[in-house]
Amino acid sequence: MFKTWKLRRHRRKLDKNFEKDLAKLRKNNAPQEEIERWDYDYFEAARDADIEIEIHLSDRLIGIARRLDARLPAYDDTNFWVMTDHLHRGHLNTTGRDLMAQRIAEVNNRNFENWAKWVRLFTPFIAALVGIIGAFTGLIAVWWRLKP
Repeated sequence: MFKTWKLRRHRRKLDKNFEKDLAKLRKNNAPQEEIERWDYDYFEAARDADIEIEIHLSDRLIGIARRLDARLPAYDDTNFWVMTDHLHRGHLNTTGRDLMAQRIAEVNNRNFENWAKWVRLFTPFIAALVGIIGAFTGLIAVWWRLKP
């Protein structure tokens, strides 16, 4: 979570610095070519920052899915995966991330239902055990009181 925050903060700083630098260029009456080059450089950096955020979100979901043994979409399915030149690797697009979040939620719900089934099974036994312990404690207290 902290890395996501750092990446998004970096992206916001890019936006803020771009606005400041663009205002300086316009104030100094810079040539249009320099403004366009600066604009192109900004959009390249912003695109790279956005891709880094998407890769991080994708990696986080893939890691959770692997821990839970949830099924990943096929790597050759372009509906869910995007290949980028950035870091020469693929990552899940928004549709793929939505699908993975749904599959993770399904696995979590299934795991919770399995856990709840066992809790429901053992709850009467635990209640009976607590009752027996309470009765035994009461008998010992009465026996202790009656002892001369």
